[in-house]
Amino acid sequence: MSARARTSLRPRNQALVSWIIGALVALCMAAFLVSALSVRPAFAGGSLEVQTDITGLARYEQTDGRLIYSGTWSTFSTSGASGGSYRRTNVPGATVMVAFRGTRLDWIATKGRTLGLAEVRVDNGPKLIIDLSRSTVAYQQRVYSTGELSPGLHVVSITWSPLNTGGQYISVDAVEVVGTLVARQRVEDTDPRLEYSPPWTQATGSSYSGASFQYTNRPGASACPRFSGVYVALIAKKSPVYGKVRVILDGTKVFTVDLYSPATLYKQRVWSSGALAPGEHSLQVMWTGLKNASSAKTNINLDAVEVVGELLDPSPRTAGVFDQQEAMVHLRKFAAAIGVRLSGSAAERAAAEYAAQYLASLGYRPEIRPVLLPNGRSSCNVVVVKPGTSSLTLLVGGHIDSKPPSPGGNDNASGAAAVLELARCLKDVALVPTVVFVLFGAEEMVDSNPDHHHYGSRAYVAGLSAMERTELAGMISLDMVGYGNAFHVRTMGKGPRVLSEMVQTQSTKLGLAATYLRDPSLYGYSDHEPFELAGYPAVWVEWRDDPLYHTAGDTYGHCNPSRVKHAGELIASFLRSLGAAELQALRAAVEGR
Repeated sequence: MSARARTSLRPRNQALVSWIIGALVALCMAAFLVSALSVRPAFAGGSLEVQTDITGLARYEQTDGRLIYSGTWSTFSTSGASGGSYRRTNVPGATVMVAFRGTRLDWIATKGRTLGLAEVRVDNGPKLIIDLSRSTVAYQQRVYSTGELSPGLHVVSITWSPLNTGGQYISVDAVEVVGTLVARQRVEDTDPRLEYSPPWTQATGSSYSGASFQYTNRPGASACPRFSGVYVALIAKKSPVYGKVRVILDGTKVFTVDLYSPATLYKQRVWSSGALAPGEHSLQVMWTGLKNASSAKTNINLDAVEVVGELLDPSPRTAGVFDQQEAMVHLRKFAAAIGVRLSGSAAERAAAEYAAQYLASLGYRPEIRPVLLPNGRSSCNVVVVKPGTSSLTLLVGGHIDSKPPSPGGNDNASGAAAVLELARCLKDVALVPTVVFVLFGAEEMVDSNPDHHHYGSRAYVAGLSAMERTELAGMISLDMVGYGNAFHVRTMGKGPRVLSEMVQTQSTKLGLAATYLRDPSLYGYSDHEPFELAGYPAVWVEWRDDPLYHTAGDTYGHCNPSRVKHAGELIASFLRSLGAAELQALRAAVEGR
């Protein structure tokens, strides 16, 4: 194009550019006006101008029982406040929670020079900071609105902010809601949706909520309600004979609650969740065996549950399915509550007794068999039998001791916990093999002699009767299944490999990818050793490469629940799949056929 043509088009281009700029400015102004007139949850101070003639917008005073306060709040009466009074607090952590079914909530507050910053969350989402300060007092101020929400259950929490540095208060005068407030519902201890396992003991009396409550002092005892909602709380009795209860929310958030009190107190709200995101949640209320130093016993109890929402029917626990949360309860008991479990020590004995009590609660008949050690101490094995349709037997075991100074989370509270959970989940499953579950004592070396180890499993093999020797088809050791990057089935390479091959094949079918590893020395490194040396097919299932092995860092928190589940699912599936032909193949390997 020529220069002349370009010159003749310049005025037209300039006019077009001017028109575009004008249009953009108009659009920006329109967007600004819309934004200024709309309600924004991030509002942090000043006067909030919002539309108040919303259809269905109803006011609820701060005295309404459906508002849930925690921490210390004071009530101030004044004619300027909505309903003649408002509440305020300057206590760290103090919160008011408002649950409602609807589409919008507005917060009405008092503002003034003694007021400060509050944190607001909607549906447990990101926190917003609201500034209530003002040079002169002003009542019935609309300081925050959620804006339009999707219809349904919602929760707004208002909390004193730690950003306050001069004792400033926050206030609540009223709330306005498009919808209705939702109150806490109390569910009594007799409701089957609380899912006690094993059954707890009920006691009655007029002092209890609903005239009864449940208590227990059994290892492994739990209550496991599920609910859909935004809040849950536990009601319990406190007295001189109660211990500490563990509460696990949504499988990840763990709390320990002390039920001890020098005086008996009834219907106490001993724990609450605070505001939760709307939806389904799970709760585990668990016996710990722990107590306050002043308490006489380790009992726990449950009087009622409060929920904003509704309890759900128990999810059916599928028989034969390994539950990692159940296993982690035992792992925590061994590694955290009991701790270092030296072979032949009182702590090792406590772990054995815990295992025996838990197995008895499932309906097994546990035997505690003594094991003599060369240092003059005594260890023990805990043994239970689950009959199958065949008399041929497969043994599944894991050791309960640990090597000081280690509390033995991975080595080997993880394996012992997996054995207990396998005993539970397979209890009512029809299996072909008879399964013997064993918690071995004294697997770790008891002194500097490298051959002074595996005393529990050696004693078990040495104590087999003639009949038991003809019926034993193989042994699986679960050892160090809570941490690692490589999943293995291991043998010494001195006995039949048929069992390790079967387990490895099953892992491939399940997509669990266990690879074979041969022990690199004359010794086996787990309780499979004495069985393999006696000619039985034996395999050690493990996760490998733990840098904290045999150190004080091998704690409960060091263990990965998914690793325990990985190993447990493999063995549960393998035992369910084992048929008569496979058992005969294992026995043929023992007999050299």
